[in-house]
Amino acid sequence: MTKQQIISRFVYKERLRSSFDWAREMKILKGLMQEYPELPFWENVDLGFHLNSLAWFKSEDGINKLATLYFEYNQFRERFKSQLK
Repeated sequence: MTKQQIISRFVYKERLRSSFDWAREMKILKGLMQEYPELPFWENVDLGFHLNSLAWFKSEDGINKLATLYFEYNQFRERFKSQLK
């Protein structure tokens, strides 16, 4: 999955009209992926709603939600790995 596809999964299409919009979201995603680097996480995480911008992940609610989802993802991954052994 490309970074553009990841952005499209989260952000309303109406908010991605110009190259400036895409550049802004790409910059935010790159920063988020430095903190949460696992591509499968980004490919599979589901918020249950769309965003006006990935900048929401920088808000208090977004930081908490993302941290919770990443924690749950890692727990699931570890349980899955232990079951395969």
